[in-house]
Amino acid sequence: ADAVGGERGELVVLQCELARGVGSLARHRELRMRESELLAAHGKIWGELAGTALHAEFRRGFVETVAIDNVISLGTVLMQAPLLRALSYEVTARTDIDQLFAAPVLARLEGLYLDVRGPRPATAIVHPLGLRPRGLGGVVDNHLASLELPRLRAFGCNAIDAGRLARSPLAAQLERLHIPGVRMTRAMAADLFSHLPALRALHIASHDEIITDLIPASIVELTVEVVDEHELAALARSRAAATIERLALVGNANGELRALE
Repeated sequence: ADAVGGERGELVVLQCELARGVGSLARHRELRMRESELLAAHGKIWGELAGTALHAEFRRGFVETVAIDNVISLGTVLMQAPLLRALSYEVTARTDIDQLFAAPVLARLEGLYLDVRGPRPATAIVHPLGLRPRGLGGVVDNHLASLELPRLRAFGCNAIDAGRLARSPLAAQLERLHIPGVRMTRAMAADLFSHLPALRALHIASHDEIITDLIPASIVELTVEVVDEHELAALARSRAAATIERLALVGNANGELRALE
């Protein structure tokens, strides 16, 4: 903060205070409002990512999270955001995925979110644990099965095989998992959750079979799609019901939340 001075230094100071934890709600609101003002006025200039990143987030005064697509050079982003800790990447071809997993920066990332936009298979092959995705999702699966990423704690992808993720080196260390686009049977969900001992935050969608009762007790932050009161009732029966601190419900439950009381 002393080195950059001015309003940029102010951003460093207030974001460090937010990262440490603020005692009162009033102080937290004050800091967030000032943070928003500073970033709205100067964020593009300070981030130096205009025309490069689709989105960027500042932490402790510097860009820590970046969203890009396959048009953007990953090397360019790293030059402009040397403190990068999390990456959201939109991929449309196998070469995008291969280049990403070959990049040295991957070893230092704590968060990785992949939005697979490439062609989906015409048919799916039946697997003992459910439907096994093919195409680009299978390419991601292969990389996850063979790579060790010791610093990665958060992962998201809309086209992966839940069974292969469960058996990847990544599973035991994941604390946050974002897979709202991955369809799972009860057997697939139970298998996946049993291999995620460190998981604390989860984002999943509704499924053909109810799986909300299988959500593990380690979860403190949950975003879940619910389509009826049966899924809510199942969530209320889950071991996670007693540990959830932050809950976001997506979908239509007709406003009927009494099952969660």
